[in-house]
Amino acid sequence: MNENKQVESLLKNIQEGIRLYGVKELNEAITKTLYKKTDKGSEIEYILNMVCNDYNITKRNLIQSKKHGHIQKARQMCFCLLYFDIGLSLREIGNVFGKYVRSISVVIENYRKMNPEFKLDKEFLELYKKYQENILVHIKEEKTK
Repeated sequence: MNENKQVESLLKNIQEGIRLYGVKELNEAITKTLYKKTDKGSEIEYILNMVCNDYNITKRNLIQSKKHGHIQKARQMCFCLLYFDIGLSLREIGNVFGKYVRSISVVIENYRKMNPEFKLDKEFLELYKKYQENILVHIKEEKTK
């Protein structure tokens, strides 16, 4: 009986959330809450904050902005770090950023095709390696806590 009341309360909260914020905003809020509750939530936050600090942008711009150039490079870096180093699926990354899986898979494929002989690719790979080292240190520190 208690479970029925919980389900009823959940449905009332969803209805109220839709009334106040709309379907899109409520869905985004639920998605963000879910990713924060995963086992990898602290690693995700660490990566986002690290890249934002290095690129001198806000997390809101990193996640929501549709701008290209500087912000797009930061976002691509995050996609690669989350996929290769943390092991998130394309769908999980898409949920974090509100992006389609296809756009993330294009970034991953471009990373795999990078050639260190090209200047831009070399710069990206060097920065990526630096971030990898920082992530490893962060994970070791988290495990010792």
